[in-house]
Amino acid sequence: MTEVFAPSWVRILDLIVGLVTITVGIWLMFNPVYTEPLVVLVLMLGLLLIGFARIIKSYSLKHLSKITRVTKASAGIIAILVGLLVYFLQDLAYLYIMGLVGFAIMILGLARAVVGFKEESLSIKTRAAYILIGTVAFFLGFAALVFGEMGEYVLTIVVSGGLIALGILRVSNIVGDVG
Repeated sequence: MTEVFAPSWVRILDLIVGLVTITVGIWLMFNPVYTEPLVVLVLMLGLLLIGFARIIKSYSLKHLSKITRVTKASAGIIAILVGLLVYFLQDLAYLYIMGLVGFAIMILGLARAVVGFKEESLSIKTRAAYILIGTVAFFLGFAALVFGEMGEYVLTIVVSGGLIALGILRVSNIVGDVG
């Protein structure tokens, strides 16, 4: 059986993208003042692109029923309007994102702690780790919601940590792909 590898130029591009992603993640970690504009920009661009894509699809996919096409176009218009709202109300959008991240961390922490309490098939050490990590995560998310400044740091850690992790995965895939 022969393995198929990506062309060398694709691997080089992936390596460059991975290293840039890691660099941006590290840079954000040490320059948290740029997290807010980056998050708002990504959210705004994502909503605008999704909106325009929906509208284009609604007009170009003639085989779809009229109601489906109208629904796609309507969803596209709403996405564009929300994207514009994000642009004009950046502080509110950022606050909303911080709230969602804080709430998500609370839910994930609570779920982890519940698994630690209820999953008797796990070792005592593993259960204790689940409970401890889950409790810390829950209170970290709660603090991020209650104390706005802490929410900014939590979001910075989530965004920069996510970028670093994605970059490492991309680079490790390239290193593993070299055959």
